[in-house]
Amino acid sequence: MAEIIIIFHWLFYAAALSWIIAILSALNNRRGKVLTGLDKPGLPLVNIVIPVKEERLPAEYLEKLSHFEGIENVLIGDDAAIKRWVSPRAQRYTGEKENDKVVRQQLAFKQLKNENQLVFFVDADIRLEQSIIDEARLRFSNDKGLGLLFFAYNQVPVSKSFYAGIHAYLFNLCTIPLIRWFGMWGKIPGALGGTMVMRIGDVKRYIDWEFLKRHLTEDTPMAKMIRESGLSVQCAVQTVQCVVPALSAKDFQHIWHRWFIGSRYYIPAVFYGVAGWMFCLHAGGLFVLIFDLFTGQSILPSISIFFTWHLLIWVGMKTFGLWYKSYILAATIIVPFAAFKPLLYAFSKKHVYWQGRNIKMNRDGYVS
Repeated sequence: MAEIIIIFHWLFYAAALSWIIAILSALNNRRGKVLTGLDKPGLPLVNIVIPVKEERLPAEYLEKLSHFEGIENVLIGDDAAIKRWVSPRAQRYTGEKENDKVVRQQLAFKQLKNENQLVFFVDADIRLEQSIIDEARLRFSNDKGLGLLFFAYNQVPVSKSFYAGIHAYLFNLCTIPLIRWFGMWGKIPGALGGTMVMRIGDVKRYIDWEFLKRHLTEDTPMAKMIRESGLSVQCAVQTVQCVVPALSAKDFQHIWHRWFIGSRYYIPAVFYGVAGWMFCLHAGGLFVLIFDLFTGQSILPSISIFFTWHLLIWVGMKTFGLWYKSYILAATIIVPFAAFKPLLYAFSKKHVYWQGRNIKMNRDGYVS
């Protein structure tokens, strides 16, 4: 048992390091990233595909996008674009119908002709910055073996919704540090689909759109196709911001159930790693304190680690704009219980709630 306690202590140290990295990363991105080499001739131009209706994007964000340097086109479906119109008429996914996000992505992509340019596949809730565009252009210019670059993202609640705060806490401080660590080493077998960048020519050669349309998520299958081509999949240095609307308890459960079951089927190592990590982060400290009390060992080391632990939680929440009383309580007490139900559902409930419908997700990743 003493060996187990030592393991938990080292997990504390590892968790503290991961949170410090997450906090420093957020602060660095908040200051803005200054990149060198942008005067290099021949940097590839960028095309951005956002497969949603225009009204889902704030007007000020669209205006900002239109002034970014290095952009050739910004394509937005259904009916509007900044520089070119895209008019997909995708059906919402039910039964044999296709994944509407992938359909819109494909219809927009068909308009792109220059195989040497880059395409950004971006979700509607992601907010790009000029430095994100710059990093992608530099990375692909300098690395001819790079096939897919994805950006991790920080969740930013736009309201003081209780469950939006818990969601942001779990993602920013418990999940993203692990993904960024392994992603930058090229050890993540998938990708995060919020912001993915590829060469247009590579998409034409290696991406099977018909296969993707039958999947609930397109990011990990896309990454697998790129890897099988012999090209690399890498995680970017910077992170992007993902806005989170007000969430109800049911919304929170649906989001994390989809994430847990998807990662369990596609990339089980990530699923079990994140699930075990979350348990150790929140149950480990309490377990060690109780063990020390019942075995008569000195509890001072465990208490000091325990309070340092929660101080880091609070500092991290402050960094990500989650600093008010209900979130302090949530981070220390409610979070483990909030995540417990969708975690169990990943083993027992194959139907996920998505776009207003219950959809069955099969073990091979297909939905029906």
